[in-house]
Amino acid sequence: MELIVALNTADPIQAHLWVKRLFPEARFFKVGLPLYLRGGAAFLRELKRQGLKVFLDLKFLDIPSVVAQAVEAAAALEPELLTVHALGGRAMLEAAQAALSPESPTELAAVTLLTSLDRSFLQTLTDTEIEPRKVVLNLARLAHEAGIRTVVASGQEVPLLRERFPELRLVVPGVRMEGEDRGDQQRVVTPEALRPYRPDYVVVGRPITGAPDPLAAYRAFREALR
Repeated sequence: MELIVALNTADPIQAHLWVKRLFPEARFFKVGLPLYLRGGAAFLRELKRQGLKVFLDLKFLDIPSVVAQAVEAAAALEPELLTVHALGGRAMLEAAQAALSPESPTELAAVTLLTSLDRSFLQTLTDTEIEPRKVVLNLARLAHEAGIRTVVASGQEVPLLRERFPELRLVVPGVRMEGEDRGDQQRVVTPEALRPYRPDYVVVGRPITGAPDPLAAYRAFREALR
């Protein structure tokens, strides 16, 4: 399992400070929309210049041609991981995957159901009782059929995904230590609950960057995941 630190800020200066405090033990960082909109390509290039890995989490969701162009543009920055949203449908996912050249170091990851959403949201959306894991499973199948080999899902769905799609690589956000504040996350798990299923990537943000000692918090998560 690789532990990815989410730089959940819109301030590139603050993000660089976190990277500096966590380096060289942490070498894989997630850049989301707020930070990318402020720091842009220059911020990503600086991380890459330092030899760090980048998870560019922009969750592209649009018509197939637009997403294909967006993927091509983002892949030019050579992030290790780049997200598209599986809700865009198979044609969009296929177009996204086709936009990557065979030589690209970038791996597409299809987001299934955000960890901030739960059963009550799905009921509001569909007027029926739907289990989140069923939605996640269907979206993972869609991504798999489109040729994408990595999906993003909460840890609660990891056992089912490992059983149904053992070949998929899994990215798991929403991981918290026992008793830790959930923030805006709904479907969370502890590192200990994840260990038997060994997801490929675990993403942790505020519990590390918001800790009094971010490096100590990083080490605690790393040890808990081993």
